[in-house]
Amino acid sequence: MAVFTAFFVGGGNYLTVVLLPLLLILLLFLFAPSRRNTLYLLIPLAVFGITAVINMKAPGTQVRGGSGFGFDIHNVVRTIGRSVDKGLTDVRLMYVNNPVIVLCTIIIALFLASQMIEKQYDFSFRCPLLFVIMTSGSYLAMYAPTYYAGVGAPFGRMSNLISFYFELSLILNIVYVTGYVTKKWNDKWKERCWKAAEKWKIYKIYILLAVTVLILLHPEWYRTTAMARTVNYLASGQAKEFGEAMDRRYEILLNEDLKEVELDPVPSAGPLFNYDIVEDSNEWPNTAVAEFFNKDSVRLKGGE
Repeated sequence: MAVFTAFFVGGGNYLTVVLLPLLLILLLFLFAPSRRNTLYLLIPLAVFGITAVINMKAPGTQVRGGSGFGFDIHNVVRTIGRSVDKGLTDVRLMYVNNPVIVLCTIIIALFLASQMIEKQYDFSFRCPLLFVIMTSGSYLAMYAPTYYAGVGAPFGRMSNLISFYFELSLILNIVYVTGYVTKKWNDKWKERCWKAAEKWKIYKIYILLAVTVLILLHPEWYRTTAMARTVNYLASGQAKEFGEAMDRRYEILLNEDLKEVELDPVPSAGPLFNYDIVEDSNEWPNTAVAEFFNKDSVRLKGGE
Protein backbone atom coordinates (compact mmCIF):
# COMPACT_ATOMS: atom_id res chain seq x y z
CA MET A 1 0.00 0.00 0.00
CA ALA A 2 2.87 2.36 0.73
CA VAL A 3 4.32 1.67 -2.73
CA PHE A 4 0.98 2.43 -4.44
CA THR A 5 0.60 5.58 -2.35
CA ALA A 6 4.13 6.70 -3.21
CA PHE A 7 3.48 6.06 -6.92
CA PHE A 8 0.37 8.24 -7.05
CA VAL A 9 1.59 10.97 -4.69
CA GLY A 10 4.91 11.28 -6.51
CA GLY A 11 3.03 11.88 -9.72
CA GLY A 12 0.46 14.21 -8.18
CA ASN A 13 0.15 17.55 -6.45
CA TYR A 14 3.36 19.21 -5.25
CA LEU A 15 1.80 19.97 -1.87
CA THR A 16 2.02 16.30 -0.90
CA VAL A 17 5.16 15.74 -2.94
CA VAL A 18 7.07 17.60 -0.23
CA LEU A 19 5.23 16.00 2.70
CA LEU A 20 5.36 12.29 1.86
CA PRO A 21 9.16 11.80 1.75
CA LEU A 22 9.49 13.69 5.02
CA LEU A 23 6.99 11.33 6.68
CA LEU A 24 8.72 8.24 5.26
CA ILE A 25 12.10 9.48 6.48
CA LEU A 26 10.55 10.21 9.88
CA LEU A 27 9.21 6.64 10.12
CA LEU A 28 12.60 5.26 9.13
CA PHE A 29 14.28 7.38 11.79
CA LEU A 30 11.87 6.30 14.51
CA PHE A 31 11.54 2.58 13.81
CA ALA A 32 14.55 1.38 11.80
CA PRO A 33 16.92 1.11 14.83
CA SER A 34 14.56 -1.30 16.66
CA ARG A 35 12.75 -2.96 13.73
CA ARG A 36 14.93 -3.89 10.77
CA ASN A 37 11.96 -4.68 8.55
CA THR A 38 11.20 -0.94 8.62
CA LEU A 39 13.98 -0.62 6.03
CA TYR A 40 11.45 -1.91 3.51
CA LEU A 41 10.13 1.67 3.55
CA LEU A 42 13.13 2.49 1.35
CA ILE A 43 11.21 0.80 -1.49
CA PRO A 44 8.24 3.24 -1.50
CA LEU A 45 10.72 6.07 -0.94
CA ALA A 46 12.58 5.00 -4.11
CA VAL A 47 9.31 4.63 -6.05
CA PHE A 48 8.30 8.08 -4.88
CA GLY A 49 11.63 9.53 -6.03
CA ILE A 50 11.25 8.07 -9.53
CA THR A 51 7.64 9.23 -10.01
CA ALA A 52 8.39 12.67 -8.57
CA VAL A 53 11.27 13.19 -11.02
CA ILE A 54 9.05 12.10 -13.94
CA ASN A 55 6.37 14.49 -12.67
CA MET A 56 8.76 17.43 -12.45
CA LYS A 57 10.38 16.69 -15.83
CA ALA A 58 7.07 16.27 -17.69
CA PRO A 59 6.55 18.65 -20.64
CA GLY A 60 3.28 19.95 -19.19
CA THR A 61 5.05 21.00 -16.00
CA GLN A 62 7.57 22.97 -18.04
CA VAL A 63 4.78 24.70 -19.96
CA ARG A 64 2.90 25.58 -16.78
CA GLY A 65 6.02 26.82 -14.99
CA GLY A 66 7.38 28.79 -17.96
CA SER A 67 10.69 28.58 -19.76
CA GLY A 68 12.52 30.37 -16.96
CA PHE A 69 11.33 28.04 -14.23
CA GLY A 70 13.95 25.75 -12.70
CA PHE A 71 16.20 25.20 -9.72
CA ASP A 72 17.46 28.43 -8.17
CA ILE A 73 19.30 28.45 -4.84
CA HIS A 74 18.26 32.06 -4.17
CA ASN A 75 14.64 31.11 -4.73
CA VAL A 76 15.10 28.17 -2.34
CA VAL A 77 16.30 30.49 0.44
CA ARG A 78 13.47 32.96 -0.19
CA THR A 79 10.94 30.13 -0.24
CA ILE A 80 12.10 28.76 3.11
CA GLY A 81 11.88 32.20 4.72
CA ARG A 82 8.44 32.95 3.32
CA SER A 83 7.12 29.47 4.21
CA VAL A 84 8.24 29.79 7.83
CA ASP A 85 6.79 33.30 8.14
CA LYS A 86 3.46 32.36 6.59
CA GLY A 87 3.19 29.10 8.54
CA LEU A 88 3.77 30.78 11.90
CA THR A 89 1.40 33.62 11.01
CA ASP A 90 -1.36 31.17 10.08
CA VAL A 91 -0.90 29.29 13.36
CA ARG A 92 -1.24 32.52 15.34
CA LEU A 93 -4.35 33.61 13.41
CA MET A 94 -5.84 30.11 13.60
CA TYR A 95 -5.74 30.02 17.37
CA VAL A 96 -6.48 33.67 18.08
CA ASN A 97 -9.54 33.75 15.83
CA ASN A 98 -10.80 30.19 16.36
CA PRO A 99 -11.25 29.26 20.04
CA VAL A 100 -13.28 26.24 18.89
CA ILE A 101 -10.14 24.73 17.37
CA VAL A 102 -8.21 25.33 20.59
CA LEU A 103 -10.87 23.67 22.75
CA CYS A 104 -11.31 20.69 20.42
CA THR A 105 -7.56 20.12 20.21
CA ILE A 106 -7.22 20.21 24.00
CA ILE A 107 -10.13 17.78 24.47
CA ILE A 108 -8.73 15.29 21.94
CA ALA A 109 -5.28 15.54 23.53
CA LEU A 110 -6.73 14.95 27.00
CA PHE A 111 -8.62 11.85 25.84
CA LEU A 112 -5.49 10.38 24.27
CA ALA A 113 -3.15 11.34 27.12
CA SER A 114 -5.47 9.85 29.76
CA GLN A 115 -5.41 6.52 27.95
CA MET A 116 -1.61 6.53 27.70
CA ILE A 117 -0.89 7.16 31.39
CA GLU A 118 -2.15 3.76 32.53
CA LYS A 119 -0.30 1.73 29.92
CA GLN A 120 3.25 0.55 29.35
CA TYR A 121 4.83 0.84 25.92
CA ASP A 122 7.74 -1.01 24.38
CA PHE A 123 8.32 1.99 22.16
CA SER A 124 10.82 4.34 23.80
CA PHE A 125 9.46 7.69 22.56
CA ARG A 126 13.04 8.88 22.28
CA CYS A 127 14.11 12.35 21.07
CA PRO A 128 10.79 14.18 21.62
CA LEU A 129 12.32 17.55 20.73
CA LEU A 130 13.54 16.21 17.39
CA PHE A 131 10.11 14.67 16.75
CA VAL A 132 8.41 18.04 17.35
CA ILE A 133 10.92 19.80 15.10
CA MET A 134 10.40 17.28 12.29
CA THR A 135 6.59 17.40 12.41
CA SER A 136 6.62 21.20 12.62
CA GLY A 137 9.10 21.36 9.75
CA SER A 138 6.93 19.12 7.59
CA TYR A 139 3.98 21.44 8.27
CA LEU A 140 6.01 24.48 7.18
CA ALA A 141 7.32 22.59 4.13
CA MET A 142 3.78 22.32 2.77
CA TYR A 143 3.87 26.06 2.07
CA ALA A 144 6.99 25.76 -0.06
CA PRO A 145 5.69 24.49 -3.46
CA THR A 146 3.42 27.43 -4.27
CA TYR A 147 5.95 29.98 -3.03
CA TYR A 148 8.76 28.39 -5.04
CA ALA A 149 6.58 28.33 -8.17
CA GLY A 150 5.85 32.04 -7.76
CA VAL A 151 2.13 31.52 -7.15
CA GLY A 152 2.25 32.95 -3.63
CA ALA A 153 0.64 31.61 -0.48
CA PRO A 154 -1.43 28.40 -0.69
CA PHE A 155 -5.16 29.00 -1.06
CA GLY A 156 -8.46 27.16 -1.20
CA ARG A 157 -8.25 23.41 -0.71
CA MET A 158 -4.47 23.63 -0.20
CA SER A 159 -4.95 25.86 2.85
CA ASN A 160 -7.52 23.44 4.25
CA LEU A 161 -5.18 20.48 3.81
CA ILE A 162 -2.33 22.32 5.51
CA SER A 163 -4.59 23.32 8.42
CA PHE A 164 -5.80 19.74 8.88
CA TYR A 165 -2.23 18.48 8.84
CA PHE A 166 -1.19 21.03 11.46
CA GLU A 167 -4.01 19.91 13.76
CA LEU A 168 -3.02 16.28 13.30
CA SER A 169 0.68 16.99 13.89
CA LEU A 170 -0.13 19.00 17.02
CA ILE A 171 -2.10 16.10 18.49
CA LEU A 172 0.66 13.67 17.50
CA ASN A 173 3.22 15.88 19.22
CA ILE A 174 1.17 15.93 22.43
CA VAL A 175 0.80 12.14 22.32
CA TYR A 176 4.50 11.61 21.64
CA VAL A 177 5.65 13.96 24.40
CA THR A 178 3.14 12.34 26.79
CA GLY A 179 4.58 8.93 25.94
CA TYR A 180 8.11 10.20 26.54
CA VAL A 181 7.18 11.74 29.91
CA THR A 182 5.35 8.62 31.12
CA LYS A 183 8.44 6.53 30.35
CA LYS A 184 10.60 8.91 32.40
CA TRP A 185 8.32 9.50 35.38
CA ASN A 186 9.24 8.01 38.72
CA ASP A 187 6.76 6.02 40.80
CA LYS A 188 5.60 9.05 42.80
CA TRP A 189 4.60 11.02 39.70
CA LYS A 190 3.08 7.94 38.08
CA GLU A 191 0.78 7.47 41.06
CA ARG A 192 -0.33 11.11 40.90
CA CYS A 193 -1.02 10.85 37.18
CA TRP A 194 -2.99 7.64 37.63
CA LYS A 195 -5.21 9.43 40.16
CA ALA A 196 -5.66 12.31 37.72
CA ALA A 197 -6.58 9.84 34.97
CA GLU A 198 -9.19 8.24 37.24
CA LYS A 199 -10.75 11.63 37.96
CA TRP A 200 -10.73 12.40 34.22
CA LYS A 201 -12.75 9.23 33.56
CA ILE A 202 -15.39 10.39 36.04
CA TYR A 203 -15.63 14.04 34.99
CA LYS A 204 -14.86 13.92 31.25
CA ILE A 205 -18.54 13.86 30.27
CA TYR A 206 -19.15 17.00 32.33
CA ILE A 207 -16.13 18.68 30.76
CA LEU A 208 -17.46 17.86 27.29
CA LEU A 209 -20.86 19.31 28.18
CA ALA A 210 -19.25 22.44 29.64
CA VAL A 211 -17.17 22.95 26.49
CA THR A 212 -20.25 22.44 24.29
CA VAL A 213 -22.26 25.00 26.27
CA LEU A 214 -19.34 27.43 26.21
CA ILE A 215 -19.14 27.19 22.41
CA LEU A 216 -22.91 27.54 21.94
CA LEU A 217 -22.95 30.67 24.12
CA HIS A 218 -20.44 32.33 21.78
CA PRO A 219 -21.85 32.21 18.21
CA GLU A 220 -18.93 34.30 16.93
CA TRP A 221 -16.67 31.36 17.74
CA TYR A 222 -18.37 28.81 15.52
CA ARG A 223 -20.14 30.83 12.81
CA THR A 224 -17.04 30.58 10.61
CA THR A 225 -16.82 26.79 10.87
CA ALA A 226 -17.69 24.70 7.82
CA MET A 227 -20.72 23.17 9.57
CA ALA A 228 -22.22 26.52 10.60
CA ARG A 229 -21.59 28.09 7.17
CA THR A 230 -23.09 25.07 5.40
CA VAL A 231 -26.24 25.02 7.53
CA ASN A 232 -26.69 28.76 7.00
CA TYR A 233 -26.08 28.36 3.25
CA LEU A 234 -28.81 25.71 3.03
CA ALA A 235 -31.31 27.42 5.35
CA SER A 236 -31.02 30.83 3.68
CA GLY A 237 -31.94 29.48 0.25
CA GLN A 238 -28.60 30.46 -1.27
CA ALA A 239 -27.77 26.84 -2.04
CA LYS A 240 -31.03 26.48 -3.99
CA GLU A 241 -30.31 29.67 -5.95
CA PHE A 242 -26.82 28.47 -6.78
CA GLY A 243 -28.11 25.06 -7.89
CA GLU A 244 -30.77 26.61 -10.15
CA ALA A 245 -28.19 28.94 -11.71
CA MET A 246 -25.86 26.02 -12.40
CA ASP A 247 -28.75 24.06 -13.97
CA ARG A 248 -29.34 26.98 -16.36
CA ARG A 249 -25.65 26.98 -17.21
CA TYR A 250 -25.61 23.27 -17.95
CA GLU A 251 -28.67 23.63 -20.17
CA ILE A 252 -26.73 26.13 -22.29
CA LEU A 253 -23.45 24.20 -22.24
CA LEU A 254 -25.17 20.96 -23.28
CA ASN A 255 -26.74 22.68 -26.29
CA GLU A 256 -24.67 21.28 -29.17
CA ASP A 257 -25.77 24.08 -31.54
CA LEU A 258 -23.97 26.72 -29.46
CA LYS A 259 -20.20 26.91 -29.98
CA GLU A 260 -19.37 30.34 -28.54
CA VAL A 261 -20.99 30.60 -25.14
CA GLU A 262 -21.50 33.53 -22.77
CA LEU A 263 -22.71 32.62 -19.31
CA ASP A 264 -24.31 34.71 -16.58
CA PRO A 265 -22.52 34.98 -13.22
CA VAL A 266 -23.79 32.59 -10.56
CA PRO A 267 -24.78 33.53 -7.00
CA SER A 268 -22.42 32.96 -4.12
CA ALA A 269 -21.12 29.39 -3.86
CA GLY A 270 -20.88 29.80 -0.09
CA PRO A 271 -18.76 27.04 1.46
CA LEU A 272 -18.63 25.13 -1.84
CA PHE A 273 -15.41 25.05 -3.82
CA ASN A 274 -16.20 26.82 -7.08
CA TYR A 275 -13.31 27.89 -9.32
CA ASP A 276 -15.51 29.84 -11.72
CA ILE A 277 -14.88 31.00 -15.25
CA VAL A 278 -13.96 34.64 -15.94
CA GLU A 279 -14.60 37.21 -18.67
CA ASP A 280 -11.39 36.36 -20.53
CA SER A 281 -12.09 33.25 -22.62
CA ASN A 282 -8.35 32.47 -22.79
CA GLU A 283 -8.00 31.84 -19.05
CA TRP A 284 -7.52 28.19 -18.12
CA PRO A 285 -10.86 27.68 -16.28
CA ASN A 286 -12.62 28.91 -19.41
CA THR A 287 -10.59 26.78 -21.82
CA ALA A 288 -11.09 23.73 -19.59
CA VAL A 289 -14.88 24.18 -19.62
CA ALA A 290 -14.84 24.82 -23.38
CA GLU A 291 -12.87 21.65 -24.04
CA PHE A 292 -15.03 19.55 -21.71
CA PHE A 293 -18.31 20.67 -23.34
CA ASN A 294 -16.86 20.78 -26.89
CA LYS A 295 -17.21 24.56 -27.33
CA ASP A 296 -15.08 26.98 -29.30
CA SER A 297 -15.04 29.46 -26.41
CA VAL A 298 -16.67 30.04 -23.05
CA ARG A 299 -16.69 33.33 -21.20
CA LEU A 300 -18.47 35.11 -18.38
CA LYS A 301 -20.75 37.98 -19.30
CA GLY A 302 -19.22 41.30 -18.30
CA GLY A 303 -20.80 44.09 -16.33
CA GLU A 304 -21.65 47.33 -17.96
